[in-house]
Amino acid sequence: MTSNLFGYDVENSSVMEVVDRLLVSKSQGVLHRVVTLNPEMVVLAERNLIAKTWLTRADTIVADGYGIKWASWVLCKGPVCIVSGIELVFQLLQQKDLTFYFVGSSQDIITNAISRSKKLYPNVRIVGSSHGYFSEFDVPEIINSITDVNPDVIFVGMGFPKQEYFIQTLSQYCSSGIVIGVGGALEVLSGNKKLAPNWISSRGGEWIFRAIQDPKRVFRWKYLFYFIIFTFQHLFSSNND
Repeated sequence: MTSNLFGYDVENSSVMEVVDRLLVSKSQGVLHRVVTLNPEMVVLAERNLIAKTWLTRADTIVADGYGIKWASWVLCKGPVCIVSGIELVFQLLQQKDLTFYFVGSSQDIITNAISRSKKLYPNVRIVGSSHGYFSEFDVPEIINSITDVNPDVIFVGMGFPKQEYFIQTLSQYCSSGIVIGVGGALEVLSGNKKLAPNWISSRGGEWIFRAIQDPKRVFRWKYLFYFIIFTFQHLFSSNND
């Protein structure tokens, strides 16, 4: 079941229900693209029609954070479950017989994320990785590295829209598996950043917790403000129709 929100078909499924469907899709012989949608992505995509088209055409779109759930409630679009990128990362790493490839962040973060993954899940199979600070000239080499090992799951954590550009290019060469844009989830996996406690995230305060760890994120709060305005614009325009 999905709710159409701003043109995105957002899942109303628990994280385990999403994971179960992803595991089924793995054997279907196509690259299954997953978008972890948040308010900042919605706002930025409105300024970039190509990026929005890529996002809306993803095979699975989940609500990464309280903002999307709130907007669905305000616009009476139906219930939406929050399924964050880091939740998907942790749940998939626990699954047996999967292989993984990490792309994104700095080399130190990637190295620590791989090391911590192996400590948390001793049987995990990580078959390759690349940091996210590469130029367009490096893309063919990275894609070749991915297609050579043919991973089941590819985590791409470079932030929007860079990770979506990379995933779109990858989809032209990779014909199987699951690729997920996970934003800053690799930093959490590495231990460089901490998850908000449940009592904070359940009340929609995760964005404040992130800003405390990384004060530079305060400058990105403007996108939350724009998202609120954007949501009410949709509400008023629909009421006037």
